[in-house]
Parts: sequence; structure tokens; C-alpha cells
Amino acid sequence: MRGPIIGFSVGFALIILTVIILIWNSKNAETRNPVRPAVMESANVVDPNAAFAKVSKVHMSQAANMIGGKMYYVEGEVTNTNPNNGSGTGTITGATIEVTFRNDHQDVCQREQRALTVVLRREPAVDVGSLSMEPLKPGKSKDFQIAFEKLVLDWNGQYPEVKVVTVTMK
Repeated sequence: MRGPIIGFSVGFALIILTVIILIWNSKNAETRNPVRPAVMESANVVDPNAAFAKVSKVHMSQAANMIGGKMYYVEGEVTNTNPNNGSGTGTITGATIEVTFRNDHQDVCQREQRALTVVLRREPAVDVGSLSMEPLKPGKSKDFQIAFEKLVLDWNGQYPEVKVVTVTMK
């Protein structure tokens, strides 16, 4: 009779010890505290060439896609403000922009960095492509369009903040 009681006691003690270890490990685990997604962090590196790409006339549009959802488009104009000074350089061949959406409390609810895509043509439909396809010369402007399939639910519906974070020049 004493054999089964000792066996059950040892088994019960092992189960309790395992539960205690699991609880202690979960409280001290690195994944216990949620890390903010990288898309919510603002760009930390400042590209000095980003100052030459000025974004203006920002607005938004939306359209239905083929599966019944919505596509949101952030549109505007980007201008190459590089003075060039006759050196033959200063043409923008690529850029990354940061788009920041806010909620009703003006807190960041969605922030993403995307490659800047410019409008190549509007007829018969809007066609966008990389700046490497049609580089932006000093003093020139082009329309841009960035597509979003999903926006967070608590977005306040206002136009997002758009800033250029990196620029590639030739």
C-alpha cells in the first residue's frame, strides 16, 4: 500500500515543480514584454540627401479592389530641390518615404516605410513605378502614389504625415 502513495507523491511533486518552473520562466522570458513593431518606430538615420526631396500636395483616395476590399492611396507631389550648380549630379534615382497615420488622440497608430513610387502615366489607367525608371532631375517634380491594402481601425481619417527618409542620387 505504501508503494503507490510514494509513487503518486513523487509524480505530484514533479508536476508541481514543472508548473513552478514554467511560470517562473514565462515571467522572465524576453518575449513576455511585447516589443513595438518596427513599422511603428520612426526612422532614426537621417539621410542628408533626403532634404533635396520635398513632398507637397499630399492627399488620399480609395478604390474597391477585385475581391471587394478597399485600397487606400496616399498621393502627392515630390520635387527635387537640389540646386545642381551645373555639376551634372543631383538626379534622384530612388527614395524611401515614411507614412504616419494617427488616431483621434494624435498618437501614432500606423507607421510604414515604403519605396517612393511615381506616377509614370495616367491614361488609360494610373501606372506607377520606381524613380529608377524615370529619375527626378533637379528642379523637376513628379506625382507619386503609395498603395495601402489595410489601415488600422483607429486611424482618425485625416491625411497622414509623409516624409522622405532616404534618397539615392546620381
